[in-house]
Amino acid sequence: MTRASTRPDLSTIPFTIHVTNNLGHQGSMTLPNVQAAMDVIREVSRLGYRCGTVPPGGIELPMRMFPVFDWSVIGADKPFIVGEGADAKLMVRHGGFVYSHRWGPAVSSAKLKLPAKVWFSRGAKQTDDEQAKQGTDAIEYVRLISFSGSGFLTPAYCVPDSVDARGNILERCNTLPGTDGVAFEAYFNQLEAERADYLRNRTQPRAAHAAPH
Repeated sequence: MTRASTRPDLSTIPFTIHVTNNLGHQGSMTLPNVQAAMDVIREVSRLGYRCGTVPPGGIELPMRMFPVFDWSVIGADKPFIVGEGADAKLMVRHGGFVYSHRWGPAVSSAKLKLPAKVWFSRGAKQTDDEQAKQGTDAIEYVRLISFSGSGFLTPAYCVPDSVDARGNILERCNTLPGTDGVAFEAYFNQLEAERADYLRNRTQPRAAHAAPH
């Protein structure tokens, strides 16, 4: 005997969203279902509105979602690059603030094991909620979002048509956001190479000063 599914039919359950923008305009909408609500959230993002608030410490998602994350679902603009060459920085705009891309390498030691992490953060301001601030008193920051670890990919948060029916990222979409098709793998290889150069320069002994004539 086949057991009937107990999962609710989400297509028939109304869903209400509340949106706001940087000018303080607010509004509420009740949509036919959650899918319709997600479509509207994406659409109103283009008009400068966002739905919900960022939790203290920022949103946390698995690393594999970074190249296909749909920034409009949190009311953010697409990432963009400021500067050129070695000075280029990946940035994202959200809620009237600009957040800078940061990266932490994987750590593997006898005492500590941590996966690589990508995040976007900005310097904290006096008006920020104390719970949202991280760091020390000397250097405080607010984190918008982090990508780390090997958790499940959530297709609803991804750019439309970037993930197949099995939840696999399509190869043509596996590129660094804000760039003209830079491969995600190449991006991490570059970060590792830059870190290796940094560590090598730090550990090299300084050249002895020439004796005066």
